[in-house]
Amino acid sequence: MISVEVFSGMYWNRGADNWTVFTSHYGDGAVFYYQQEGKFIISSSMEWMAEGLKLNKVNYHVNEKAIYYMLTYGFMADDSTYIQEVSRLLPGHYIKLKETGFQIKPYYILKNGKINLENKSEAEIIEILDELFIRAVKQEYEKDLEYGYSHLVELSGGLDSRMNYWIAHELGYGDSLAVTFCQSNYVDELVAKQIAAYWKEEILVWPMDSAKHLYDVDKCTRLNFGVSLYSGAGSELHIFDSLDMQKYGILHTGQLGGAILGTYIKDEKEVYSLETAGNYSGKLLESYSDNSYSKYENREEYLLNTRGLLGCLGSHLFARHYTEECAPFLDVDVMDFCLSIPLSKRINRYIYKKWILSKHPEAAGFVWERTGDMIDRSEFYLKWKQIKQIAWDVITHPSLLLRKIGFPVKAPILSDYRGMNPMDKWLKDNKDLQMFVGEYYRTHIEIVGKFLSPKLMGDIEELYMQGSMGEKTQIFTALSVIELLFANGNCK
Repeated sequence: MISVEVFSGMYWNRGADNWTVFTSHYGDGAVFYYQQEGKFIISSSMEWMAEGLKLNKVNYHVNEKAIYYMLTYGFMADDSTYIQEVSRLLPGHYIKLKETGFQIKPYYILKNGKINLENKSEAEIIEILDELFIRAVKQEYEKDLEYGYSHLVELSGGLDSRMNYWIAHELGYGDSLAVTFCQSNYVDELVAKQIAAYWKEEILVWPMDSAKHLYDVDKCTRLNFGVSLYSGAGSELHIFDSLDMQKYGILHTGQLGGAILGTYIKDEKEVYSLETAGNYSGKLLESYSDNSYSKYENREEYLLNTRGLLGCLGSHLFARHYTEECAPFLDVDVMDFCLSIPLSKRINRYIYKKWILSKHPEAAGFVWERTGDMIDRSEFYLKWKQIKQIAWDVITHPSLLLRKIGFPVKAPILSDYRGMNPMDKWLKDNKDLQMFVGEYYRTHIEIVGKFLSPKLMGDIEELYMQGSMGEKTQIFTALSVIELLFANGNCK
């Protein structure tokens, strides 16, 4: 039986006279619910949820905590939504609803160490990992074939999507279209084209230089309801709209590979440091109280469950309007096994790189975007290369050093001008984008201002004036959703 674990739904047990409402183990099938005063409303859409509240004459209110989550994390760090009375069903949970009560229970918890690997050698771990990963890839691609679809695969210069694409081709799954989107001539594009050429496959390159995807604020928020940044999936939506999606099956990706087979943790000393982390912006972290980390046992589980499942996988909500999105790393057996590998072997992608070099060495013959070099380079060499780059940046931009030692000078944040989507560079160079940004903010802050507290309005204004383009997209995401859900209705 072929199983691809993308699901959400509800069913009625007639004999027991109860309902069960559920989402997948990683929660990409969004389920929102309202439960108060004997009323229960459930929906896969926050827009429909707002309509349901209106029809039932329920007054609902802005959840400012959710707005602060968007202005800091860039996603919801718990079950919050922008409506105070409505919650999101968390990944791996289900609701049991009967006339006498309402319960939320977990059926899957993303945790470290579920499998005892103490007696396994490194070679044995790699062997088991390879078997599990190959099985997960087969499940995805066989599902396409079951329905007569061609394969649609995201491909970049990173390792995650590469290994999905690479192993699929080793297994003989051809007839695929790879898609890549980034700044023109960025390493993601160059490497993706090289890999596709190696397998003699087609690739669609979507340059993001025009920044047109940043204009689609309201379209994007209607698709994912602001659970994560609208800008993260804008280019992906342009690709979907341009392709005949009736031809293609699952969108195959490498989602969360670096976090699961690698780790969000940079040093083992961090693992029990539980405090706010994983945020895109730190400017407003002091403006609200957040203890979303308090229910997790360690920092890795906290980051995986929040930044990983609730943040990064927010892109699945966009994709589900066109197709299903899958990654081998999200297979339950793969996740549980990888998170049981000792953290010391996952830091700096140690076991990840060993797996590729020992089991799929040809896949290592292309530059890794993260380092700009081959994956078999030593950590010492990469650190030396990084030091040389920093030295060059300081020589070419002396103001960087002055700012670093405390002088109040305006210096470029070079990371904002590099990478696959250098939004600050686009904003600086594109007058049309500058006009759009100013007009969107002025128009929407006026519309939604009456629903927000003076303090929150002041914080938004401060972040807009001082923030980067990325932080402006966080503001726009929140403003757009508040307008969608509150501009007309029984709300306060």
